[in-house]
Amino acid sequence: ELPLSAITVMVQKEAAQRITAAPGSREAGAISYAVAYYAKPRLLFSVQPGSFYPPPKVTSAVIQLEVRQSPAVETADEAGFFRLIRAAFSQRRKTAANSVSGALGIPKAAVMLALEAAGLPATARPEQLTLEVTRSVKLLEPFGTGNPAPLFGLFGVRLQDITPVGGGKHLRLTVVKGNYAVRCMRFGVSLEMFPYAAGDLLDLAVTLDAKPFNGKETLSIIVRDCKPSGMDGASVLTGVQVYEKWMRNESMTKQEVDSLTPTREEFANVYRFLRAKNGYEGPEEVLFYRTCASPGGNMGKLLTMLDVLSEHGLTSQQRSGGVCKLTLKPVQRKVNLFDSKILAGLRALQKEGEPYGGETQNL
Repeated sequence: ELPLSAITVMVQKEAAQRITAAPGSREAGAISYAVAYYAKPRLLFSVQPGSFYPPPKVTSAVIQLEVRQSPAVETADEAGFFRLIRAAFSQRRKTAANSVSGALGIPKAAVMLALEAAGLPATARPEQLTLEVTRSVKLLEPFGTGNPAPLFGLFGVRLQDITPVGGGKHLRLTVVKGNYAVRCMRFGVSLEMFPYAAGDLLDLAVTLDAKPFNGKETLSIIVRDCKPSGMDGASVLTGVQVYEKWMRNESMTKQEVDSLTPTREEFANVYRFLRAKNGYEGPEEVLFYRTCASPGGNMGKLLTMLDVLSEHGLTSQQRSGGVCKLTLKPVQRKVNLFDSKILAGLRALQKEGEPYGGETQNL
């Protein structure tokens, strides 16, 4: 390393314009990103051919590179960062997704999802990339041993296919978004344990890994977690908090009491689902998504209904850490679900004279 604070040179004007072009501008090229990574370039002035003897056939320009004390962006793999830049500009007339996918062997759909996550359209041209966005997309490239794997969010993808692999111990998932399909792996989860079905709209948390295949590395997308797409986490948490408030016998507002009070239709939805599935084992939020994710539904109300079903001996339940196991019990007689001590306690908290919104439901 040389103790330089600035470098001033004269080059052909066209080269000067490319070197000093701002990343993200139409004039930018691979060299623009490389220079901007290490320095702050600026074009000082042009030098006409008549300033030389004999005069050249091109115009020159003087540029200055102010050397940065540290690179413009942080990256765990500097060499990989520049490989990505070269790949993006390797076929300038193509989109960034096509160029990167072709040059680095990364599935095009994965590149497009990463571009969208970075705030760019999937059809972005290479020159639309900024240094920061380029660094973000760089995360797609396989990391070396010892580097932490980044976690990506694939939002609003439709689950198209579920295929058991590895003797049924793992799942290969095909998800689609728009016209693009991506295959992912869900390790350590069997088909019986997987709570989603083809057609579900999901948000996935995934990591990326490089796997050798036919003599070259290919990208493997590994699902670390998934949940129903668009589910409002804050709203789910609020419903649980209200339910826990009720369990602690704390004072509640009428609005909170009403939010826990189920209707006949809501009870029917939950019980029909449990009967069709012969019980349920999995995340509570998935059960909510299947049975109560409609206007007026909330997680607290679902937990109240599960308690009432257990109270009447229709189910046995185990709940811990947001996961529940519900086992159906034989029904020997008709049961009036609203003849419940739990619901009676809720009714008692309602203001005097206000009607109770439930109706009798026999099972």
